[in-house]
Amino acid sequence: MIRYPILKEGAVIGTTAPSSGVPESLHGLIREATRRLEKDGFRVVVGESVWTQNKAKSAPAKVRAAELNRMVRDEGLT
Repeated sequence: MIRYPILKEGAVIGTTAPSSGVPESLHGLIREATRRLEKDGFRVVVGESVWTQNKAKSAPAKVRAAELNRMVRDEGLT
């Protein structure tokens, strides 16, 4: 059985695109989801790779990996 973590109010949710980003026509969905999470008391950090999309990739592999690693390792995001 899968057990999902319970996030406490004030928890930080990092959003990155380690594969494909979101086309500009759908940016509103990301903004709305971010607003809803913030309204529920979470802090949301959206990486730059989320906003870009080029040939089914959000950014070059090294950029995507660096962004993900930065979010995972950043103590300020916890």
